Amino acid sequence: MQTDLNQTTSKRPLLRRLYPVAFLLGGAALLTLFIIGTFLPFAQYTKALKVLIAVIVMTGCFGLLVWLWKHLIQPNRAEIKAHVLYHGTAAILQALLLLSLLHAYSPVVPIALSFTLTTDTPLAFSHAALEQSFGRQHILNPAHYSYDGEWNFHDGISWHMGFENGTVRYDEMMTVSNPVRLQFSFQPLDTPAVVEINLNGTTETFEIHAGESTGEGSGFSTQFIPWPTYSTLYRVWLIAYPIARGMVIAVYFWLTSVAIRSKTRLRSEIILRSLAGFLYAYLFFISIHFQNELANVFNGNLLLFAAAVLIMTGGPLGITRLLRRHPHLQPWLLLAVGLLAVVLRVYWIRMVPTAQVSDFGRFHTWALQLAAGTPNLEMDRYATFTRLVSLLYRISPTAAIVQGANIGLSLLSMLGIYWIGRETGQATAGVVGAYLFALFPSQISMVGLVNTDIPSVTLLVLTAAMLVSCLRRRQWRWLWAAALFFAVAFSIRAPLLMYAPILLLPLLFDPPRNWRRVGLYAASLIVPFLVGLAAVNAIIAPAVVEGMVVEEGKNVIWPLLNGTNIAARGRNNDPDHQLILSWSAEEAWQKGLPMVAERIFSQPVAYYNLLKVKYSHQFANSAYGADLAFLDEDMNFQTFQTGWPYPTQEVRRGFALFSQYSYWCVLGAAMLLAWTWRREDASITGLNLVMLVCALGAYAFFEVQPRYQRPVIPFVILAAALVYTRAFGGRSITQPDKRQP
Repeated sequence: MQTDLNQTTSKRPLLRRLYPVAFLLGGAALLTLFIIGTFLPFAQYTKALKVLIAVIVMTGCFGLLVWLWKHLIQPNRAEIKAHVLYHGTAAILQALLLLSLLHAYSPVVPIALSFTLTTDTPLAFSHAALEQSFGRQHILNPAHYSYDGEWNFHDGISWHMGFENGTVRYDEMMTVSNPVRLQFSFQPLDTPAVVEINLNGTTETFEIHAGESTGEGSGFSTQFIPWPTYSTLYRVWLIAYPIARGMVIAVYFWLTSVAIRSKTRLRSEIILRSLAGFLYAYLFFISIHFQNELANVFNGNLLLFAAAVLIMTGGPLGITRLLRRHPHLQPWLLLAVGLLAVVLRVYWIRMVPTAQVSDFGRFHTWALQLAAGTPNLEMDRYATFTRLVSLLYRISPTAAIVQGANIGLSLLSMLGIYWIGRETGQATAGVVGAYLFALFPSQISMVGLVNTDIPSVTLLVLTAAMLVSCLRRRQWRWLWAAALFFAVAFSIRAPLLMYAPILLLPLLFDPPRNWRRVGLYAASLIVPFLVGLAAVNAIIAPAVVEGMVVEEGKNVIWPLLNGTNIAARGRNNDPDHQLILSWSAEEAWQKGLPMVAERIFSQPVAYYNLLKVKYSHQFANSAYGADLAFLDEDMNFQTFQTGWPYPTQEVRRGFALFSQYSYWCVLGAAMLLAWTWRREDASITGLNLVMLVCALGAYAFFEVQPRYQRPVIPFVILAAALVYTRAFGGRSITQPDKRQP
């Protein structure tokens, strides 16, 4: 008996050591499964590369979990045991809410896409496309087509001219997710056409009727062919992945809850940090899920991914370490970052001769007409901004002067980011934030356009900087400046009114002691705001021509109609466009608002599901400029060329991928703010949360336009910068507290 007892007790320490190891290995395997199914199109790589990536990811995940075990779980074992129900409930509720707002998308699978299209009749072949879930469509690259027979090419359409056999072949390896079907679009001719399509050895024959449209595309006949069933292995993968995703998200929120409770017991701080953790986690997860609409369509690029991680993560960490050792280099480093921002933006303008198209083309043309004194000008949107641009065009009637102004405004945005960091005792974070803004791709790609986006970002950042100074220095003049900047922002872009709650930020952290103080605060906001509006109106007064008409009355209802259209997925659509054009300004308000309300409340479940689509396209996509900046006058992607000696399609693809990877890095860092948060971060965190909540709230109703997320980017960057500066411990470079009694 004694021997047996000794053997039993001797085994217990070994088991106690093995249990954590088994737990960490299982967790690493689960996290690895989630990562290789989410971040990159893992399925497209060779077997050797798959093994290498899996080993590297598994090793990294295990090391990460060991670090969390030592630094978070073990030191807080008593807290975890005492509040098991609290942490578990918080994790499950947050995970369920986040998952309810995410698409249940699938991992990717590689396919060898090969088809042959044959006809012996005249035929106008437009394009072929892959259509996946949620109506996502990827037009196949025409460069991969090969032709036999008599074909002519005009306006992006392949015309088969004779009655001899004509053949179009396509071969490409690509990755897809979810069930797909191939779409073939043809333009009807005066006579019927017959076409045979061979896909994977199966041939189907279609007749294209003469002179009519039988498909979904306007003016085109569209035929669909379903893709064959996936393999058993892939079906198992489809079942395993959602389970892994849900578990990883729940565990993340559990760890976040433990991290928050380990540092504070104050209810206000717990709420603030939990909200920050949830919102940034939501932005991060919808961003990496959006890759199946963007990155995986392009099949990914490991080198660009590594470059984005190096620049957007390695750079900030290097700056942090450098300034901790040599704080006197701060002004020189800030100057270097500013010069880098100018060089990158000038280089972009030179390499990408961006045409002013779409709304930007209207602003540009109207401003030129105003500057030239052209009579009878009609403007239906952003007239104040256009009139300000026209004053610049009196100096030089070219978009180059606006591009120069955009560069200067970008520098002011960087200065505002640095100012916010400096005023809150986080000057290192300010420098890091300026660096991230300088290199953030989507901020660079917009400088070539005559647009309101860059001024909007600058004015909101300066507004926030003045509010932080008001909070720190307790002087009314900073509040006046904030109201003045916000008035200018509102003048050039009225929808920015959605961010007005940031003007109440000082009240959140320094509540007034009496009603007299409330009155002074209100007056200090309202009076400068009205003065700012009057000043802008006075400046643009000379920008007027004979017979000028400004009609912006419908400009609020239009985006609301688009944004609440479930069938159009919150995007611009022709039926709503025609409807709003048929109304007068008064009718737009009288008929439009009831229609908006009816769309929301008549189908609440469908509208909630619509938010998944809207938020994904609005806040998950940071590569908008990759499409917009490469548009030619006729929006022809095939003929437009950049200044780089590479095909424009390849440049666009690379820029889009690098933009999205950079966004992942910034959001991935920002979502850890809840873990590293300190009390001195309260004002920055408050700014960030107000901006995010306002944007999410407003764009639950407004139309989806990805570039409209630009105003929140500087605040996400600030959150990421704070996290980066905590990487090596210690405090950021502090500035003396300038509060006045």
